[in-house]
Amino acid sequence: QNDVTLVSLRVSRYEQYFALLFKDRPPELWDARTELPIKLSGSFSTCSAVEWSLSGLSAQGHTKEEEQPADPQLFQAGGAKYVKDYCIIVVPDGYVYCYLVDGGAAKHMATISSDLTMATVTCVAWKGEILVLGDNTGTLTLWDLKNQVPKHVATGHSSVKDMAFAPGRGNRLLVLFSDGVDIWDAGVIEAVCRRKEARGTKTSIIAISWVNPERPVLVYADGPVKLVDTKLQSQLSVPALTDTRVHPRLRITQSAVALHQLQCMLED
Repeated sequence: QNDVTLVSLRVSRYEQYFALLFKDRPPELWDARTELPIKLSGSFSTCSAVEWSLSGLSAQGHTKEEEQPADPQLFQAGGAKYVKDYCIIVVPDGYVYCYLVDGGAAKHMATISSDLTMATVTCVAWKGEILVLGDNTGTLTLWDLKNQVPKHVATGHSSVKDMAFAPGRGNRLLVLFSDGVDIWDAGVIEAVCRRKEARGTKTSIIAISWVNPERPVLVYADGPVKLVDTKLQSQLSVPALTDTRVHPRLRITQSAVALHQLQCMLED
């Protein structure tokens, strides 16, 4: 429909499902294999953020691990079975809903009650026992899911635009604000590195990710994709590889091969 604005697309860990977030519309879950929508229980007039994980929330709010196949690639190749995935949906007032997605069905597993001290939630990141919500005032709310204890951190930045945990061990969290980018240690709730633009200036970074536990990736509005270190110092840069109208996360994917080739050349 011409009057529908797509805000974000999130793909599940093994690329079996994807979630669509729209402006002023309920979110949608889709089965990537059958290209059919997955029905969600509950009523959502709108949604702030969606995240996928291989661990989920129990009815008590604790995380639980699903038994996964030894070789999930077998299922990606078109096998009959699906890998179970968890999807969390966050609404603007801070309520967090957890669903177990298996094939064409989504089962509601748990809800975390709203934290009334938060402003409007803009994004979410999830790893293990740590759930992080960012809001439009630059505040991070870190939930210890095991103990059900939230902690609020005023970062000094403006609105949180995106967040991404580093892969592997540890709890490094890359956070994109409308006026800069930080790396936080979510385990001890401490900023490891910060980059903030001058007052009143917006950052030109529009998307973030990680290529490995030591290398964040930053996508810029004018096209380039930069590989940086954990001090946010540039290591490699790939010029715009595609039309800048393409979604930033797709530009990360398209640039990943070129970044990897350049990194291998430097290591040889």
